[in-house]
Amino acid sequence: MSRNFPAALDYLGSEAEDFCKAQHLYLKPIAIIKITVTLPKMTIPGQSISNWDLMERLKRAVDPIQMDSIKVRESNMDSVIFEAELLSLGIMEKTMKILEGHVMKVSGFAEPLKVKTKQSKTDFPSRHDWDLWYLKNKMDETKPGERPDTIYLSKIPVKWFSDGRSDLPSEKRLKSAFEEFGKIRRVDIPICDPLRVKMNSKYSGIQMKGFGIGQDIFFEAYVQYMEYKGFAFAMDALRNRKWAKRIDGRFFQASVKVDFDRTRHLSESIIAKRAEERRRIENEQIQKEEEEMNERMKEELRVKQEQDEKDRRREEREKKRREKRELERLAEEEKRRKELETLELENSAKERRKIEATFLLNFLFQKIEAREERRKRKEEDKLREELTKIKCLEDQPVEQEDALRQALLKQRELRMRERLKEKMKEAAKSKEIEKQNKKGYRKKRHDSSSSDEKPRKKHNRRYSSDSSDDSDRRDRHRRRKRRY
Repeated sequence: MSRNFPAALDYLGSEAEDFCKAQHLYLKPIAIIKITVTLPKMTIPGQSISNWDLMERLKRAVDPIQMDSIKVRESNMDSVIFEAELLSLGIMEKTMKILEGHVMKVSGFAEPLKVKTKQSKTDFPSRHDWDLWYLKNKMDETKPGERPDTIYLSKIPVKWFSDGRSDLPSEKRLKSAFEEFGKIRRVDIPICDPLRVKMNSKYSGIQMKGFGIGQDIFFEAYVQYMEYKGFAFAMDALRNRKWAKRIDGRFFQASVKVDFDRTRHLSESIIAKRAEERRRIENEQIQKEEEEMNERMKEELRVKQEQDEKDRRREEREKKRREKRELERLAEEEKRRKELETLELENSAKERRKIEATFLLNFLFQKIEAREERRKRKEEDKLREELTKIKCLEDQPVEQEDALRQALLKQRELRMRERLKEKMKEAAKSKEIEKQNKKGYRKKRHDSSSSDEKPRKKHNRRYSSDSSDDSDRRDRHRRRKRRY
């Protein structure tokens, strides 16, 4: 043993024994005494005594002996019972000799307090207990598990038998430790099997109840020996012993509960039933997994159907919107077409009215020209007659000169009218040519009807201005004629 660590005998006491040297396991006797402190009758109302004070007085009474632990087991008006654990049986005997008949004086009490001690009994089973139990239950001792060959262990620290690869205890390490007492048939640790918690408690082997922390710290196990000799040797070695283990140079102790198996846990019938329970649970798990898979598939199918339905509704909405936009586009095109047709009809009506107006004006102008021609011929005839008369007035020079002047003026007026008509005809021809050029330019352009309307209005204004100019010239001609 390394000198860096305290020796097990130095730390645990001289009565400590080796359990499994390879795993640094030790056994030490349980040295527990029951200390009874008799209390006097309380005469003063409200008078009391502190259990803590009594505990400290007991510790001082056995000094320099150190108690591993001391706690109040029972307290009433007549006595207080303490339970103290000591390092070894020898120290326990010395402590009992010191405390037996010890008297303590406590302030406030006239009578002293008397102390009595005795060794605390444990409930560890004896050979008589398991022989009686198997006899009473009438089991077949020829079959393993139905005879005294299986030890039940509980409250074993998990870390003591962990192999480091898992948080669970190792059956191999537990079997190696208990092979010190004899050849082992099988070892079973229920928490190593995750299906045990789902099994019936009759077959699972789980007996520990009431631990809030659960199986993360402690575990229970079943160890079955090949022969009764190994079972009896192990029970005798573990009787009234505490377990100790050295971990990283420190010693830890545990009060492991040891008992013979009363449930036939490792019998062939219970093993078969446990296997049947395992198959049932595995089938249930498989069935549950299949149901869950079916549920997932149904859920996925439902989600897919919902998504498909959403996509279908979205596509329908998109289709309706496209159809609506298409209808609106067609309606807009129809509206524009009708507007263009209406505009073309209006333009054709305007052109027709314009043509009719032009025809009418030409007809009127022809009438006017014919009338003017007749008037011109009449005036020319009249002028020739006057010239003839002027020739006859050679004897009257003044009248002849006046008549000649009037004739020249009329002749000049006729010439001016002829020139004005020529100018008007030329102006009309140039306007007609310009109008035709503009009309051809508008046909080449593809502007809107509003842009086509402006030159027409402008042309109409020009046409109205031309007609007003003609009327002005006619008025001037009439005024001049009346003047002459």
